[in-house]
Formats: sequence, C-alpha cells, structure tokens
Amino acid sequence: MFIGFMFDAQELLTSEKEDMVEKLELKFENLQTENKEVNTKLNNALEKNRQYIDFTESILPELVENRLLGINIVVIETNNDYSYSDVTSILQLSGANVNKITLVDKNIINNMSFLKSQLFDADSNLDDSEVIQAIIPEFVNDIVNDRVSLMLNQIKKRNLVMVEGSTLENTDYFIVAGGAKKDNAHKSHTINNTIVDYLMINNYPLIAIEKDYVKSSFTQNYQDRKIDTINNINTAMGKASLVLILENNILNSKIQSTIERE
Repeated sequence: MFIGFMFDAQELLTSEKEDMVEKLELKFENLQTENKEVNTKLNNALEKNRQYIDFTESILPELVENRLLGINIVVIETNNDYSYSDVTSILQLSGANVNKITLVDKNIINNMSFLKSQLFDADSNLDDSEVIQAIIPEFVNDIVNDRVSLMLNQIKKRNLVMVEGSTLENTDYFIVAGGAKKDNAHKSHTINNTIVDYLMINNYPLIAIEKDYVKSSFTQNYQDRKIDTINNINTAMGKASLVLILENNILNSKIQSTIERE
C-alpha cells in the first residue's frame, strides 16, 4: 500500500510539473508576441515622428522668411554651456538684425576678485552673488547701448563675455537663452536671473528660450516672472514658434504705440 501511494504521488508531481512547464511556455510565447506588437507600434510611432520632424524642418525656412524684416534683436546667452547659433541663423533668415552676447560663466566665476575690484573696494564683504548682481547689468548695459568703457574692454580681454554681430542702434527685442549642464548650477542661475531682472526693470521686451535637453533648466525662473518661454528651441517647431511669437508681439506693440499717439 505504501509503495503504491509513493508511485501515485510521484506521478502526480510529474504531471503537475509538466502542466507548470506548459503554462510557463505558453506565457513566454504570449509575452514574446506582445513584445513584438509593442516594438512594432513603437517603431511605427518613431517613424511617424521622424517624418513629422523632417516635414517641419523642410518647411521652416519658407515659414519664417522675412517675417522679422528690419527688426533689431539681441540674443543673450547667459552662459556658454549650450550654443544657440542655430537660433541666430533662423532669426537672420527671418530678416532680423541680430547681435549675440555670450557670457562665459566659468570665466566670470573664476574672475570674481577682478569683477569685485571694478566697482567695490578690495576689502568689501560682498559675496559672489552680490558682485554678480551688481556688475553684470553694468557691462550688459554698455554692450546694449554701444558704450565703450574701460571695464568692458577689460572684461572682453579676459574672455568673460563675447559679442558677435552688428552693433544695433535700437533694440526691438531681447532673447535670453539659458540652461546649464550642471545640476547644481547656482551661480549660473544667479547670472541668468540678474540679466532677466535687468531687462525687466528697464522695460525691455524679452522672450526666454532653452533646448529641451538641458541638464539644469531655468524655465521655472522665467515662468515665475511671467516671461514668454520656449523650452524646445532646438526643434523646428520651437524655432517657428519663436519667430511667430516675436512677429505677433512686435506687431501688437506697434499697434499699441500708434493708438497711444492718437
């Protein structure tokens, strides 16, 4: 009786194992099928996205051409972590006159003693953030208003700032280009915010831009100040949006000025 029971138990275990293996094999086959279906859908979506990107990039030049004809724009790169030369090219294609200012934040941070000496006594107790907030508006103001100053010449010689493009008699719009490569970019944020505050205090019209892959984004700072912001400027859609927003805002400003004069 005992031996017979053992044989029956072994057969039962063997049968259960076989059933379990069959079920696992069936689940594995189902997972493989589902995985193939998901991959197919993903590849189709990626292909549609690629086609959309190709289409928008192909129509971008025609879409923006001469929309900003004769408009004077200053692009301020608040650090040199990311290049926005492609934005300058699109603005020029749209007919705008562009002057680009790039602040080399690493050199600014490494030259705090020099910057401090330009406006303050050497033994003053100002910290780096206070020095940045005091001096950056000074030399940005010199650049914007085409003033030649000893301080600005020294800053250029030390490669703290780079200026490209033609000198503009009057600026119709400012574009602030931000974003940093470091997560903890406190001083870069301070430089960026200082420039934005300077422009807002002086009632300069401005718009903020960033690439959608920046490591440390400044967009929250812009939104807190209720500034128009484009955070995908590296895409054709972002560039088109920039030109169309500028065109609309400048047109509205001219209409408002006409109404006020009348």
